[in-house]
Amino acid sequence: MQEKGFSLIEVILVTMMIALLATVAQIGITVYLTESKTQVANSHLSILKAALRLYILDQGMPTTLSLPNDLVPQYLPELPFDPFASGELPYIIEIRVDPADGVDKIFVGSRGANGKVDYGGDDLYYYLQ
Repeated sequence: MQEKGFSLIEVILVTMMIALLATVAQIGITVYLTESKTQVANSHLSILKAALRLYILDQGMPTTLSLPNDLVPQYLPELPFDPFASGELPYIIEIRVDPADGVDKIFVGSRGANGKVDYGGDDLYYYLQ
């Protein structure tokens, strides 16, 4: 009498193939999520740059910034949130020295894919004067 069913080897091979396909799918999804967050962050940073330029035209170059009071609601309806931050944290907007020329400028930046502010690396940022 011949028994019907799958052998242990067949079950393990099918499980390994499914795991491999799931891993490939997860890597692809992670890449697309990072790319979409980067596009959102670049759009938000462009909006923040425009609002800050209007602020500078109206008020002059600030010596300190107290956000959101300086930008909301006159220049922006609300501050956007950084898609790379854990939780709803706004973008980093501060006055700091631009390492390229040693001049105080307004730093507008996102935390980048690693979720940390390291003023470079994978951060997305601009300096405004």
